[in-house]
Amino acid sequence: KAYDRSWSVRPSNKSCRGVAFSTEGDSLYTLAKDGSIFRLDTETGSVVSKWDKAHSSAPSRLLPIEQNLFASGDDDGVISLWDPRRPTDSNSAVRTYTHHFDWITSMLWCTHLAPPKTPKLTKEEQEKKRLREEKKRKPQTQRERLVVTSGDGTLSVIDVRAGKSGVEVSEDQEDELLSIASVKQNSKLVVGTQLGILSLWAPTKGLLDHVDRIPGHPASVDTMCTLDDDTILTGSSDGLVRVVQILPHKLLGIVADHGGMPVERIARCGNWMASIGHGAEIKLTDLAPLLEEDGDEDD
Repeated sequence: KAYDRSWSVRPSNKSCRGVAFSTEGDSLYTLAKDGSIFRLDTETGSVVSKWDKAHSSAPSRLLPIEQNLFASGDDDGVISLWDPRRPTDSNSAVRTYTHHFDWITSMLWCTHLAPPKTPKLTKEEQEKKRLREEKKRKPQTQRERLVVTSGDGTLSVIDVRAGKSGVEVSEDQEDELLSIASVKQNSKLVVGTQLGILSLWAPTKGLLDHVDRIPGHPASVDTMCTLDDDTILTGSSDGLVRVVQILPHKLLGIVADHGGMPVERIARCGNWMASIGHGAEIKLTDLAPLLEEDGDEDD
């Protein structure tokens, strides 16, 4: 037997719409269809905290950001930030954003999102800028950003430390944006769409619109994750998990098949990838041969 069940628990009578481990690994967050969020102890399965009806509509996504901060999104496009140290009443969200109007499909936390390039300045302009910054004594901060995709066809970038003003929303892409992953040291973002097109975004050029499109998937790209700095894994509604190289763009192959059933989630840890679809199974795929090939090519 490949594994043993440690515990089984049903914190809610409603269906579970999402699960995610905390960044420390000591807690498991779960989403219930009635809008509630539960925090479970990973050792025992006992409920540590409960946010009763945290969302007015069914939640769709959950993303732990750091030890004392996680984000959730719902079917109405509402995004909420939560601090597990706060009292767990229904109004305990750190902040709520309502700039999307359709379901939140994916969220990505970038610890340093590449800033937009600024026009070259003359020496005189550079000196004036330096003096202004010195006068303000503004400390240099990391560009930590929460990047969100939505079924309303837009992508948004949220500076979680800048209040509600720290939000940038893209132009309408005229297609549902379903999944997102970063490559090239966060200098490029790849977004999967309902029509099967991958759109490429460059933070250095701003995130109001994509900079390139990558065709090749015959069905929607519902989930994706980063394999390495140049390659992503994509899960599609045709049941296949593909390996796609970015810049230059190339479909490298198929690593998993769910028998035509849509792939809902994929995650990678080391040499292993876990994928889950509409079937009652979790498929584990050994990526070691693929990663060894990449290493041989680099040599």
